[in-house]
Amino acid sequence: PRLTVHGPTSLDDRIAVVSVTVAGCRPTAVADFLDQRYDIAVRAGLHCAPGAHRLLGTFPHGTVRISPGYFSTDDEIDLCLDALRTAADQRGEMVMCDRDGRGGG
Repeated sequence: PRLTVHGPTSLDDRIAVVSVTVAGCRPTAVADFLDQRYDIAVRAGLHCAPGAHRLLGTFPHGTVRISPGYFSTDDEIDLCLDALRTAADQRGEMVMCDRDGRGGG
């Protein structure tokens, strides 16, 4: 898949923090894209948990962590989802992304 959501598959086991990766892109490239194009602030990297990322298979680059808050609106969440779809579609145009989506820069 172009976009992967990491973590439990059951919504009952999830919390409001979501970790994602875009195939072929380092998380820092996706975070920069979201910030510069959409003014969306996220965290990228290992999040002080390299062991967890080894388990997830996202080591050494980590994930993009999205943390919507109590005051996040449905429109803001929809914008973030649209921005992630665009990042996945345009991954070959971002710095630190492979054009074919296989690598990680």
